[in-house]
Amino acid sequence: MCDKGYLYVIINDSFPGWVKVGTTKNLKKRLQTYQTSSPHRDYQIVYYVEHPEYRQAEKEIKETMKHFAKNIHHEWYEVDINMAMSRLDEQIDKWACPDPPLTV
Repeated sequence: MCDKGYLYVIINDSFPGWVKVGTTKNLKKRLQTYQTSSPHRDYQIVYYVEHPEYRQAEKEIKETMKHFAKNIHHEWYEVDINMAMSRLDEQIDKWACPDPPLTV
């Protein structure tokens, strides 16, 4: 059984060049949790994909991104934003959620 959710890339213009790849079941609520820590409400989810195994995919993305990052601070990576978005797309190509078996 698949555990569907979202992979996302979030940025904040106050930290140019830094991105976070994360996971959530609800994009709107996740963004709100970031906004509560910023008086300017300046976090932006700039890219997201729905994924059948989003938690496992996030682990693989983070493993790959650490080789490209100039710096890493907790879950934030100093990487090109397009590179981060491409890592999400790669995961879609790798995973497929099988259809449930047909019952007769």
